[in-house]
Amino acid sequence: MDHKRKLLEKLIDDVNQHHFRLETKSVWLFLATLGCWSIGNSYMQLMAYFITLALFGKMISSSWKTKDSLPKRLNYIQKQAYEIPGESNYKKALLWDCHLLGKKNSLLRSPINVPTYVSIGFFYIASLIVSLLQFRTA
Repeated sequence: MDHKRKLLEKLIDDVNQHHFRLETKSVWLFLATLGCWSIGNSYMQLMAYFITLALFGKMISSSWKTKDSLPKRLNYIQKQAYEIPGESNYKKALLWDCHLLGKKNSLLRSPINVPTYVSIGFFYIASLIVSLLQFRTA
């Protein structure tokens, strides 16, 4: 396996691990959101929501092992594939695999790839909106 294929396989593995992390760690976001509900003071409740978001973001981002984002890494591999001279089957296969990974990692496919994370994210946002509306009327 050549260097470009290894980079793509590593990226695919990283995407799968990231999706698994989002699915498993999002349970903590759900539990923390429920904990925010129990705070009676509106100011403290809003602060708890923002702290929860910051802590969840840190938990997810700190487990990421590479410095570059997924799209940046995918673009790099695609550029490398385009630089292969001619129209070989290998070049076409590599570009096709890059296309499939980009499609799999698109925002519109998130509910399919990470349904627990997306549903808990909506729950968090809805809870925050309700809290903001209550804060405004208080």
